[in-house]
Amino acid sequence: MQVSEFITRWGSQSPPILFDRRGGVSSPIYGSHPVPDGVRSDLSRVAWGPSTPRFTTHLELNPSNASRFEVDPKNILATRSYRDPIEKFSWNPVTGEILFVTPPMLHATERGRAPFDDYVRAIVLHDRRKVLFRPFWPSWLRKTPYDTFDEEAAAVSMDAQWHAKEMVEAHGGAGWDIELNTNNRMLAEMTGRRHW
Repeated sequence: MQVSEFITRWGSQSPPILFDRRGGVSSPIYGSHPVPDGVRSDLSRVAWGPSTPRFTTHLELNPSNASRFEVDPKNILATRSYRDPIEKFSWNPVTGEILFVTPPMLHATERGRAPFDDYVRAIVLHDRRKVLFRPFWPSWLRKTPYDTFDEEAAAVSMDAQWHAKEMVEAHGGAGWDIELNTNNRMLAEMTGRRHW
């Protein structure tokens, strides 16, 4: 099964997809986000990779943002704010610009050169060696404030998150679990913490 076929069938429902450190692909079980029947069996048949090569895996530090962190571009997951490791970052899949977030602040506290929604947002759980990406719905894809998250949006979201996964793996995240399509309910269920 091609990625595009999986996205056409399931993408608008944003099922969580876990790429584990052993190379497996699955859909984690969350009580707060039931996965439709068929997603798990389809996942086992998908030939993973970007549906279209529209994004970069490049990494570009935002000088103003990076100056407030101890950053190792070879291992972005080891980035620290004061003594604490980062819990979040935002990455623009078009330009490669990355913005680190001081714990426990929200993603919206760090602004880059593009609108907020044009960044893939990540949560880093160091104790679990896991990076989770939120669905991506950039401002340049929406034509009106009333647009719905359709197949085209799902394809762009999956492609951007895939490239974010590749970027993280190339910059220190090899050997970490990476999950796509996470949301606040899943994060609260997983960690017991709200307001991610």
